[in-house]
Amino acid sequence: MITPFGYVAIGVFLIAIFLTIKTVKRVKDTGCLAYGYNFLLIFSVISIFFSTSYTTLQSLNVYITGTSYIGKIVDYKSYEKEYKDKNDDYRIKTSTLYIPIIEFLDENNQKMQLESSTHSGDIPKIGETITISHNVGENFVLEHSLTTFLLLIAGFAFAFVFGFLTIGIIKYAFGYSMDSYKQQFVKGFFIGIKICLLLFTIAFILPIYNYLIGKSNMPLWAFAICVISFIGLTIVCYLFFIKNGRNLTISDKRKSKPVQ
Repeated sequence: MITPFGYVAIGVFLIAIFLTIKTVKRVKDTGCLAYGYNFLLIFSVISIFFSTSYTTLQSLNVYITGTSYIGKIVDYKSYEKEYKDKNDDYRIKTSTLYIPIIEFLDENNQKMQLESSTHSGDIPKIGETITISHNVGENFVLEHSLTTFLLLIAGFAFAFVFGFLTIGIIKYAFGYSMDSYKQQFVKGFFIGIKICLLLFTIAFILPIYNYLIGKSNMPLWAFAICVISFIGLTIVCYLFFIKNGRNLTISDKRKSKPVQ
């Protein structure tokens, strides 16, 4: 049985084939290498956009609409992940990532054990209690941690960037001029920076709030870092959004003032 994500994957594959044919025709290079290279490039960009958007929105949905519980880490799983070390001539190395298994009582007072959506290189502490969110029917839980917030922000940033690249591929494949797209990409890039900065600032509110009401057991030094980071980012947001906005408004008024 094909899952909804499987249908999306099939759709992305077919769309990539169609856009590859259109792109190669515009480039006027009909060689097999051209088809293969363009397909890999287009399929990679579109698949990263859709997969990142899907996983990020799924996690955000669990965080917003899911029920909060106090869970306990009872076990963990691990797996090896390969990466290229740029400090060692890009040789392929492996690192171990750990997946905490959280036990909690659901709304029907049933004991459940599910994997966390957060995979990290730190060995989970067995017996540690954490705040989580869970939606009925989901096979994972979402931790209320700084790592989770940073991953959500990174997911939105990836989806935003690769979304723009996907739009550019579609416009090029259908023969549109790329001049306006370049200008839009630059504007969108700076808008993306503003959005990520704002989300990054908001992300510190929940861990600070949970610590103050006693729902978080993070160490005092981590709480201090969260508070200092939140204050610093708030000042940056003020300077970036409000002060710069006022300067731009004043500049626009000066430009529009008629010459006597």
